[in-house]
Amino acid sequence: MSNELSRKAVHVSMIAWALLIGRIEPWMVNGICFLALLFNIFLLRRITAGALEREQERAQGYSIGLLAYPAVLLLIGLVWHKHQIIMAIAWGAMAFGDGFASIVGRSVPSRPLPWNSSKTWSGFTGFVFIGFVLTWLFVMLCLPPNVREGLSSEAWTGIIAAAVVAGALAESQEGFVDDNIVVPLASALVAWVGIAITLPLPAMPSHWLYGLLAVTAFALASFALRKIDLAGGIAGWFCSFAIFLGGGWTCLGLLLVFFAGGSFASGWGFAEKHILGAAQENHGTRSVVHALSNAGVAAACGVLAWLLPNDAMLFKIMLAASLATATSDTFSSEFGTLYGKRFLNILTLKPDTRGADGVISLEGLAFGLLGSALVAVVFSLGLGWGMWTMLILCAGLAANLMDSVLGATLQRRGLMTNHSVNFTATLFGALFVLFFYLKFGY
Repeated sequence: MSNELSRKAVHVSMIAWALLIGRIEPWMVNGICFLALLFNIFLLRRITAGALEREQERAQGYSIGLLAYPAVLLLIGLVWHKHQIIMAIAWGAMAFGDGFASIVGRSVPSRPLPWNSSKTWSGFTGFVFIGFVLTWLFVMLCLPPNVREGLSSEAWTGIIAAAVVAGALAESQEGFVDDNIVVPLASALVAWVGIAITLPLPAMPSHWLYGLLAVTAFALASFALRKIDLAGGIAGWFCSFAIFLGGGWTCLGLLLVFFAGGSFASGWGFAEKHILGAAQENHGTRSVVHALSNAGVAAACGVLAWLLPNDAMLFKIMLAASLATATSDTFSSEFGTLYGKRFLNILTLKPDTRGADGVISLEGLAFGLLGSALVAVVFSLGLGWGMWTMLILCAGLAANLMDSVLGATLQRRGLMTNHSVNFTATLFGALFVLFFYLKFGY
């Protein structure tokens, strides 16, 4: 058996431990995940002599995937300890979906995905079909009935299907972190939303058709002007409508501020940035990974604002904070590269290379503050002024600095890409708002 098949066999077989969900206490399941993490850190490599590691992982001395597998399950188990069926669904998507996506993708030749040439339609289809069937069988037939209390079989089927598709979409993206991190997290979040919402779904906004026409025109114009490619346009359409669904015209305006401002910043002084080696690839044309890494969190907040109307304002502010982060980061990097005078490593504060990951300048920070302020002001003009105005501004700037810290550490070591750093930063901006809400209630 090849190294990759051995790795996938272990990957899939580990879900056998999930049979304990509902049969033992949640803290025991979490304890098993913690022990598995310790085992993978200290013993797995010695026992297998690196047989489960890829060549690059052997060279660097560790495998992010093997460490992330139990670590992310532990995180999910801790966050949703009262609903460990979420862990079971996420585990199934990761074990069955991701496992068979690789096997089918390698065994059945097919065309590459339009948004990621390194992934194929056969692998994506294998993830969705096999992942859904096996996860459904596992959750519905192998786990005790008490873990499924509260919802009908039809509802659980829909939740499992949505979670597996979310995992497949996360796995198929180019430029993100390890699949063992993004797949279970995406599936768990979708499963949580599916369980949390109250059926029937809330009514569509009264002006939803106008919003649909607006985001369609926006996507078509962006594609026609070559600001985004076809796959990016489709992803951007979904993100835009999700933002409009929960945030209305004001939050859709925030997306326009980011997109127009970011496109302007990317094009400003392009020739000079090209000479410096700091110009955006493809002359600033954005693709699906750009749309998801910068607007994916905002889209999720928009959907939550629609599904959970009692907390709609909170999710709108989180949405604004995520877009403030994206705008602040774009302004900092694009304008800071051009107009910065002294470039420093954010961790050591010692001089460093212009445009390198984790390098900041005073001028770049000023432009980042401007970008965050633009989003905060537009949000407040549409939905009123309040403490959230300053909170959005601070969240954008704080998350921008977090982006630089990740760039100076994990990105420089090859553990994260620019896109995964951007996504993480926008998520941090949204969670920054959530923290202040839970801690102080504004």
